Amino acid sequence: MSSDNQSLVFLVDTDSGVAQTVHALCQNQNLTLIHFQCWDAMESHLKATHPCFLIVSDSSDASDTHSQISRLTLQHTTLPVIVLGQQHNLTAAVASIQAGAIDYIEKPAFSGRLQAHISNFQLAG
Repeated sequence: MSSDNQSLVFLVDTDSGVAQTVHALCQNQNLTLIHFQCWDAMESHLKATHPCFLIVSDSSDASDTHSQISRLTLQHTTLPVIVLGQQHNLTAAVASIQAGAIDYIEKPAFSGRLQAHISNFQLAG
């Protein structure tokens, strides 16, 4: 059974700098961030809790990330997914959107666009 938690955000990323930035953005909007180092841990947690959105970093194995996003968005159709990826990687950006992500935001300058998404989720919720 899954419970909705409109003040919860999941992040899957191994970069502590990204995690700190996302944590600060969430704190500013009174959202709780749960940071996962790997996809499997996040999926296990997702069985019990439904966050307002998921932020995932495009890993070095981007095709695996895209297949995971595709599978996840088919199972959890109302869960918005935002991908943080490498700059100037149009192929990864297109693949992320095709997999079901609502946005592909280039690192390292991602905080402005991510803040806009967080604010929009807060207004919609």
